[in-house]
Amino acid sequence: MTGTQPTGAQTAGTQPKKTNAIVPIIIAAVVAALVVTGGVAYEVLRIMDGNVASPQPSETALQTQAPTATPTVSGTPATDLDADKLQSIVNSYSSTDAAVSVRPVEDGDEFDSQQANSKFVAAGFYLPVYLSAKDAGNASAMSSAESMMRTMSNDDGNTAIGDLGGLSALNGWASGAGYGNTDFQRMFGDVAASNSGYENYTSASDATKMLAATAKAGGTDLMSFDLASEGVNAPSGTTLNGHRGQGIKNSYNFFIVMKTGKTDVAVAVLTQNMGKDRAAALTSDILAEVAAEVK
Repeated sequence: MTGTQPTGAQTAGTQPKKTNAIVPIIIAAVVAALVVTGGVAYEVLRIMDGNVASPQPSETALQTQAPTATPTVSGTPATDLDADKLQSIVNSYSSTDAAVSVRPVEDGDEFDSQQANSKFVAAGFYLPVYLSAKDAGNASAMSSAESMMRTMSNDDGNTAIGDLGGLSALNGWASGAGYGNTDFQRMFGDVAASNSGYENYTSASDATKMLAATAKAGGTDLMSFDLASEGVNAPSGTTLNGHRGQGIKNSYNFFIVMKTGKTDVAVAVLTQNMGKDRAAALTSDILAEVAAEVK
């Protein structure tokens, strides 16, 4: 008699089903294949992508970027002067009887020798009259002052001083304009007053300040004295406009604006007890050195 098998019992001779155990293995294999395939595909795409133009990394862009140019200022360049060399030239003539000042009309270094702020006899120094007349706006004084500048005429200078109100007015203008070492005690050419102890004084530093002011006021070309006739040599490539003066104490002075083509430079050389030849030689040496330094 055959009995009924229990529901959960395995029938003798029947193999168990393995389908459910194989499925996870197949899925795992497929996933692994996809991972490998995907990696290969990614690598292929990456390599292919590297063969086409693409933006460089930001770091590379920074390294290859050209530096920004520094802005430059156009116009008259600044002038650099070698003070030691210029003082050495002055000392080779005299450290006490020569005063030299060099001042670019525009920007740049200034040079004042050891005596540049000392008072020297202001022989041939017409600039205060011209600048005072210019500032005053006095047409009559200006007419005489311009004639004085062209010819170095003492009479025209004295006429202009009179039109401005006399020596006290001229000195008041100089003081107010900041020229503290400039003091006129007599009229131009008044030998009697000079012999009585009245004299006109200025400093080399005041003189170059006035030369620069004259240049800025458009008065440089009025100074047309032939400096070469006094033994002053113009450096190659330069033009000189200036005055010269001689007076008591064997004073010999030169007031010059030198045009170099690169810049305009005011130069004042005041001397005493040196004579014309040495004063002219000193002036020529200073001009040559300044021209060499600013070119």
